[in-house]
Amino acid sequence: MNRSQIEWLQPTFTNEPAATAKGGGPPRPFSEWLHTSPGRVTATILLLIALIGLAWSMMRYFGPDSAQQFAASPLFIDSVTGKTFHYQLKIGDTIPVLSPFTHRHTGYPASFSYWSRGGHILARPEPVLLNSWLGKNAPTFAPLSGRLVTANEKPPRPGSSPPPTKAQYEKWLRRYNAPSAGGS
Repeated sequence: MNRSQIEWLQPTFTNEPAATAKGGGPPRPFSEWLHTSPGRVTATILLLIALIGLAWSMMRYFGPDSAQQFAASPLFIDSVTGKTFHYQLKIGDTIPVLSPFTHRHTGYPASFSYWSRGGHILARPEPVLLNSWLGKNAPTFAPLSGRLVTANEKPPRPGSSPPPTKAQYEKWLRRYNAPSAGGS
């Protein structure tokens, strides 16, 4: 390399602005661009987007999961209309809760029937109001499936046996409540 080639590679420093009025000259450094109005606006918008993303991410990570939300706002059934609604439980609430349909305390916790009339597992369980909540001393059968529903019934696993229908339940009662042949 000769001397003229080396001088060409070295930067030259002048007091003239880097860009001319027509936009010629070498590109401006990023730090200079940030001090212009468009640069500040763009940086502010990008910062806001990043902060919103961070806040959303933190709310998703640290916020309540769906199980907590479901537990805090369980499904209730209005005993007058039969309509279901979610109710946000508060300290001091009593059962029945205030129903949005009747505007009276006619809301009771829902139990669920997970079975169809044919004995297949439903994709969406049927909410059912238990007779015990209404003070009736009788078993509860789901209106759509006609199958026995109990309090705190767990979702079934594939291959589980369905609960009895009303006819099967009554047949079982007759068989086991009949007086014994030997009698005493």
